[in-house]
Amino acid sequence: MSKEALIKQLEGLSEEEMSEVLKFVRLLQEEAEELSDEELQEVRAGQEEFRRGEWTRWEDVKRDV
Repeated sequence: MSKEALIKQLEGLSEEEMSEVLKFVRLLQEEAEELSDEELQEVRAGQEEFRRGEWTRWEDVKRDV
């Protein structure tokens, strides 16, 4: 996506939506945090669960809450 296309999309957003976009851009610009060994193990365990098909669609989670 070009900058021009992005700017065109941004122009149609409300002030509230623009505020959320700005928060996201700032998040993208932050330095990545290093994961602890425990966090890495949790990520790997989650990836294995996903490979085994042990996951739930977000729509289903929202509906069941």
